[in-house]
Amino acid sequence: MRGGRRVRFGAEALAELAEAAAQYEAVRAGVGGDFVEEIESIADEIRERPASFPEIVPGYRRALASVFPYAVVFVVDGDDVRILAIAHQRRRPEYWRGRG
Repeated sequence: MRGGRRVRFGAEALAELAEAAAQYEAVRAGVGGDFVEEIESIADEIRERPASFPEIVPGYRRALASVFPYAVVFVVDGDDVRILAIAHQRRRPEYWRGRG
């Protein structure tokens, strides 16, 4: 990731990233890595222009993955961006709301 605004993944988001990557990798070798690369690319986009992503509830923004059915849920805290969840778009909506 490039310099500028700092992006931090919360512990829960890191666990979700690892779990989803492992599930994809179990289906087909290399797909887990592709998933991680897409999430890292989204994190770079968020760092560069966080306000361009829609606010889904007050204070929480979401960036959608283009290849995988996942969203990156984040909050902006001054010069920091905190990624709160790597959320599957069709499971447990808004389960991450208590993570602020």
